[in-house]
Amino acid sequence: MDVFTVVNIIQILGLILAFLAIILLLRSDRTEIQHDMLVFMLGVFVHNSAFLLELNCKTLDAALVATRMEYLGSSFVVLFFCKFALNYCNVKVNQLFFHVLAFIDGICVTVMWSCQYHKLFYTSISYTQDGFYPHLVLTYGPFFYIFFAVALIIPYMVSFIAFIRSYYKSRGRKISKHYGIYATISTIPPVILIFYIAGLFNEFDIAPVVLMYALSLVVIFVWSKSNYDLTNVATRTFIMEIDDSVIILDEDMKIMLFNPATRRLFTQISDAHVGTFIYDIAGFPMELFESENKRWEFNLDGNYYDSHIKAMYDYDNNLRGYAITIFDITEKQKYIEDIDAMRRDAEAANMAKNDFIANMSHEIRTPMNAIVGLSELIKEECRGRKVYTFACDITNASHNLLGIINSILDISTLESGKMEIDEEQYSPKELLDNIRSTMNVASSQHGIEFKYEAGNNLPKILSGDTSKLQQILLNILNNAIKFTEHGYVMLKTSFEKVTDEKGMLIFEISDTGIGIKKEDIAHIFDSFSQVDSKRGRTAEGTGLGLSISKKLAELMHGRISVDSVVGEGSVFTVAIPQKIIDGTVENNVFAVKTGGDKKENVFTVKDCKVLVVDDNKINRKVALGMLKPYGFELMDAESGKEALELVKDNLFDIIFMDHMMPEMDGVETTRRIREDFGENGRYPVIIALTANAMDGARELFLNNGFEDFLPKPVDRKVMHQILSKWIEDDRKVAVTENAVDNSISLDDISGIFIKGVSIVDALENHTGTLDDYLEILKLFYMQGKEKIPQILELVEQEDWVNYRIEVHGLKGASANIGALELSAEAKKHEDAATDNDIDFILKNVDALIDMFKTLIDEIKVVLDKQSKYNSNNEANSGEEISMQVLGDKLKQASEYIENFKSKECLKVVSEILQYRLNSDLKIMLEEVELDLKLYKDDEAEELLAKIVAEFNQMK
Repeated sequence: MDVFTVVNIIQILGLILAFLAIILLLRSDRTEIQHDMLVFMLGVFVHNSAFLLELNCKTLDAALVATRMEYLGSSFVVLFFCKFALNYCNVKVNQLFFHVLAFIDGICVTVMWSCQYHKLFYTSISYTQDGFYPHLVLTYGPFFYIFFAVALIIPYMVSFIAFIRSYYKSRGRKISKHYGIYATISTIPPVILIFYIAGLFNEFDIAPVVLMYALSLVVIFVWSKSNYDLTNVATRTFIMEIDDSVIILDEDMKIMLFNPATRRLFTQISDAHVGTFIYDIAGFPMELFESENKRWEFNLDGNYYDSHIKAMYDYDNNLRGYAITIFDITEKQKYIEDIDAMRRDAEAANMAKNDFIANMSHEIRTPMNAIVGLSELIKEECRGRKVYTFACDITNASHNLLGIINSILDISTLESGKMEIDEEQYSPKELLDNIRSTMNVASSQHGIEFKYEAGNNLPKILSGDTSKLQQILLNILNNAIKFTEHGYVMLKTSFEKVTDEKGMLIFEISDTGIGIKKEDIAHIFDSFSQVDSKRGRTAEGTGLGLSISKKLAELMHGRISVDSVVGEGSVFTVAIPQKIIDGTVENNVFAVKTGGDKKENVFTVKDCKVLVVDDNKINRKVALGMLKPYGFELMDAESGKEALELVKDNLFDIIFMDHMMPEMDGVETTRRIREDFGENGRYPVIIALTANAMDGARELFLNNGFEDFLPKPVDRKVMHQILSKWIEDDRKVAVTENAVDNSISLDDISGIFIKGVSIVDALENHTGTLDDYLEILKLFYMQGKEKIPQILELVEQEDWVNYRIEVHGLKGASANIGALELSAEAKKHEDAATDNDIDFILKNVDALIDMFKTLIDEIKVVLDKQSKYNSNNEANSGEEISMQVLGDKLKQASEYIENFKSKECLKVVSEILQYRLNSDLKIMLEEVELDLKLYKDDEAEELLAKIVAEFNQMK
C-alpha cells in the first residue's frame, strides 16, 4: 500500500469521526455551547471533504475549486472554536470582537475566491505532478497572512489563554484536567500549520486532517463528560434539593428516580422501590394518570397536595417516561378556606345590611306616609295662614327626610350590585323641560338664576334609563344650587353621535359658587363626604348625592368629571351613552317657556267604586282623604281577608292594595281576588301601595296581577297621574275652568309601549285609529311566529333568493309598526342577500332572529294586557246570550272547522263575539278569530276544541 492510499484512508476515517461528532451534537441539548461546537464541526467537515477532493484532483482548475471550498469551510472553524472555549470557561464573550474578526474573514475569503485575477492572496499559482500526489504549488500574498492571523492565530491564542487561565483557577478540582486537555489538543493544529508554512512539510499539508481529528476528539470528550454545560448537573441537583416531591418514571410506570422530599411525603418509599411500579406506593394518587388536565389534588394524612404529571418523549416522539411533581398546598388551602369563610361572612353581613335597610325603609316610610299625607290634608282644611305655614314646613321637612332615606337606599343597592338598568324610549325635550321647571323653582328659592342652553342636535327619541339619568342631573344641580350664594347655575346639553344607533348625551353643569380645592376634588365622590366642612355646616345633605351620581353614571357605562376654581365656581361634565331611536332633530324644541306651569285638571267620577286596603289605619285615612275630592264611592279594609269579603260582594273599579300586610300580604290577596271571584276579581284595576323602593319592585308587582303601583308616602300628584291613567276619559267630569288636554301623549299610550318600537311615530304615520294599529300588531305577532322558523329554514337550505324576499317583507312590516331598529337590521340582511354577502348573513342571522323574537314576546305582553283591558271595558256591552244558545253556537263552530268549513266557522265566531261574554272567553274567541283570518285552521281548531271542552265542564 503506497503513501497516497494511506493518506486517503486517514482522511476518510477522519471524516467519519467528524460526522459521528456532528450526530452526537445534533442529538444533544440545544445550548449555546452545543451550537458553537456544531458550527465549527460542520466547518471542519466541509474543509476536509474539500481537501479529500483536492488530493484526488488531476487538473489545476479542479484543485483550485477544491481549495476554495476548503477556505469556505475553514474560515469560521477556529473563530467558533474560540467562542466555544470562552463560553465553556465562563468568560464573557465580546460580541464586537467576534463581529470584527468575522467581517475580516469574510473579506479574505472573498479575495481568495477571486485569486486567479489578482495577486493579493496568492502571488503565484501552479500545479505539479511531482511527489506522491499531484498538488498545487502556491506562493502566499499579503491577504493570506491576514487571513492566517485573523482566522487562525488570534482565535487560537484567545482559546489557549482561556483554557490555561481556567486550568490554573480550578487547580485541585476535577474539572481542571479538562481545561488542560483542551488546551493541549487545541495547540496541536496551529503548531502543525506553522510547520507547514515554514516548509517542513513540502509534500503534504497535514494541518487540515490534524485539525479535524483534534476538534472531533474535543467534541467527543466534552459530550462524553456531559459537562460542556451544567444542564444535567443542575437538573439533578435541583431535583434533589427542591422541597417539593419529584418522581421520575419509565414508560412502564416503574420508578427510576425520586428526591428526599418524596421520602417525607410517602414514608414507605425507599431505595428498594427503584424499579418497582408506582402504584405499589401507598397513598400515591393514581387518579393523576386518568385526569384530563394531568393535574390532581388529593389529601394525605390531613394535608392537601397538588400533583402534576408530564409525559417525556425522545427525538423519535416515542414515550420514554413520566415526570411527576407534587406540591404541598396545605397552607394555601387553609388560606383559601379562611378567605371563603370571610367572604361568606361578608356576604351574609352585606345581605343583612341590605335587608335591614329595606325593612327600615318600609318601616320609616309608613309613618312618613302619614306625616306627608296629613300635612297635605291640613293645608287643604286649615283656614289660618300660621297653621298653613306650619303644614308647609312639615311637608318640606318630610320630603327632605325621604330624600335622605332614598339616597341611603340607593347607595346600598348600588354597592350590593343589585341596581339594574331599566331602559325605555323617551323624549329628551320632555325630560329636560321637567328638569328645567324643577330647577327654576329651586334656584328662585335660593335667590340665584338658573340658566339653560341646549345644543341644536338633540335627537327626537332616545332610549335609556330616564329615572337614573334624571336622578344624576338633579343631584348635581341641587348640589350646585346649595353651594352657590350669588350668581347662577347653568345646564348645557349637547349630543355627540357615535354611530347611527348610538350616541353620547352630554351635560355640563356650571355654577358661580364657592368652588372646590384641588386636594378635595379626589374625594367629592366619596360617600357621606362634604369637602368643605365649614361651608357644609350651613348646607343640608348627607354627602351622598355626588357619590350616587358617579355610581349611577358608571352603571350606565358613562362618566362624570369635574373642574373647579376656589372662589369662582365648578363645572361638572356628565356623559352617558344612549341609543338613538329617532335621530330627527326638532327645531326650537327647547325654547324657554313663558308664564306659570299648567295646573293639573281635577275631575270627579260618578258611579266609581274604589277600595283601599292597608293594615295601617293612618295610611287608609290619608289615602281616603286624597281620594275623597274625586267623588268616588270609597270603601276600606284593614287586612287581606277583609278585602276578599268586600270584593266578593262588590264590583270595584280600582283597588289600592298595600304590599306588606300581616297574615296575607298584598300579592297573595291579589292572586286570590283574580282567581276566586270571577268578574268581580278580573274587572278591577289593582294598584300596589308600597314602601319598597328597591330596584325591580315594578316588575314584581306587574308579574303578580297588579296593573300599576303607587309608592309610599303617597304623593298627591303621583296619585292624580295614576287615577288619570286608569280611569276612562269619558267617565271624568271636569271641575276646574281649565280644559282637559285630550291630545295623545307618551303617558296616554304608556300601556302599549314596546321596547324597540316608536309608538308615537307609528300612530302619527298611521291613518286609522288606535284600535286599527293594535290589529296590525296582532297580525305582526301571529305572522312573526310563522316567519321566524321560515327564515331559519331558508338559511339552512341556503335559499338566499327567498331569504332576501322574507327579510324585505320583515323590513317593511317592522317599519309599519314603528320597530325601526328591527327594520334597519332587516335592511342590512336584505342588502347582504342582494350582494350575495353570505358571510354577513351567517354571522348575523342569530342576532336578527333574537331581536325578532324579543319584539314578538313584548308585543304579546302588550296585546294580552290590551285585550284584557278592552274585554273588561266591553264586558257590559252587547246583548245577553243564554248558556244553551252559547253552547249550540260553539258546537256549530267546532263542527264547521272539523269539516274544513273555515269561512262558516269564522262567521259563527264573529257572531258570538257580538254578545256580552266572560272576558276570558272573549279573549280566547278573539284569538280563534285571528287564527281563522290568518288561515291557521289547525291552531283555530285546537283552541276551539279546548273552549268547547271547558264550556261543557262548566255546564
